[in-house]
Amino acid sequence: MQFHTVNILIPIKKGRRKFKIKWLGQSCFLITSENGTKILTDLFKNMLGYKLPEIEANIVSTSHNHSDHNNINAVKGCFTHFNELGTFNVNAIAINKMIEI
Repeated sequence: MQFHTVNILIPIKKGRRKFKIKWLGQSCFLITSENGTKILTDLFKNMLGYKLPEIEANIVSTSHNHSDHNNINAVKGCFTHFNELGTFNVNAIAINKMIEI
């Protein structure tokens, strides 16, 4: 089985906090940049005991194809989904997915 690691590069200006990171449960994080871009990683299903929030995102990343990491159907709104290897740029945010076995 292959798992992916994800590097997310958010531009920040010296001396200012430019993003927020919120843990939602399991391995799911919501990262919000200063310009309001929302990045969601590994959204889980309710089966894990964590409450699944109503959530919108601009970018969604899944590390692998298990239901506790790829519940993208729960994400509201229009978003770009990354589940493949490669380097991507959305709203001035660079995303680099590297493989890990």
